[in-house]
Amino acid sequence: MGTPASVIGARPRGRSRQDASWRNRLIGAGVLLYLVFLVAQAPAWLLATGLDRASGGQVALEFPSGSVWNGKARALTIQAANGKAVRVALLSWSFLPHRLLSGELGFHVTSDDPLAIGSAEVGTGLSGVGHVRHAKFIVGSSVLLPLAPLLDFVQPAGTLQLQADELRVAGGKPEGDAVVEWRGAGTKLSQVRPLGDYRINVTAAQDGIRYDVNTVNGPLRVEGRGSFVPNGPRKFAGTARADPPFQSQLQDLLRLLGRDQGQGVFALGAN
Repeated sequence: MGTPASVIGARPRGRSRQDASWRNRLIGAGVLLYLVFLVAQAPAWLLATGLDRASGGQVALEFPSGSVWNGKARALTIQAANGKAVRVALLSWSFLPHRLLSGELGFHVTSDDPLAIGSAEVGTGLSGVGHVRHAKFIVGSSVLLPLAPLLDFVQPAGTLQLQADELRVAGGKPEGDAVVEWRGAGTKLSQVRPLGDYRINVTAAQDGIRYDVNTVNGPLRVEGRGSFVPNGPRKFAGTARADPPFQSQLQDLLRLLGRDQGQGVFALGAN
């Protein structure tokens, strides 16, 4: 008795299922690879759009190019509360894949702006906590003029050197330590240039920011401690005095800074 033709030409049912499974896997792998390709080639303007939306329009990238993962921009602008903007030119960034091992999306950011040169690692974790690591910047004091009308009146001179090993930002509040050095400090309110070099040690915590000011060297000696809470009280208490050879030249500036306590010492304070 012969075997029916329909039986002879039929493929085993298990083989058919296996082939279909392989096809589905290949299709899935192809879709995944395509999605990875799209993400890897994501243009830099997507990052600019994300920053703009996340900051409510206060942070912007000018003329971004490259990709989200490795790119550059003509400048980064940050809007101050008074409506003016701090502008840092020649910004670039690159993805740090090793930060994924810590559950963090991280980038190495570099500025080649002659008035704000430096670099830092910035990133954000799954919980939304931001991190800034190994930050080192040298900033011309003129860059900060848009931050406050008082700075425009004082017209500070010199450079600010910022260094921070690690800062955390949770809920818009920073935590960590940083050191700021004002080198070659000066102001249009005094003909003495430079007034000195000053170190500011900053500690940020949930309850506010504390700092102390110390003179490294220079004819104007300033020492003090202060604290402030964003949108809250600001306090500072300290002293200022001039080295003997500069007392007559710095007398007017010292009177602007504080109250004469006698013997060349002026009390500084803010509440």
